[in-house]
Amino acid sequence: MTIALEGESAEDALDASSILSLMGLGAEYGTTVVLRAEGEGAEAVLHQLAVILETDHDTE
Repeated sequence: MTIALEGESAEDALDASSILSLMGLGAEYGTTVVLRAEGEGAEAVLHQLAVILETDHDTE
């Protein structure tokens, strides 16, 4: 599974399973990102990650 800022190429995407990659992305709450996944269970994993990313953790 990969994550990239909107507008970046798929080649520049980072490993979405790595917390260091997610932190290194530099995205703040409200930033649009592109998630990509393949294989069995990909849709469920994408949904779970989207829920986490859509949450404003600074207010919790």
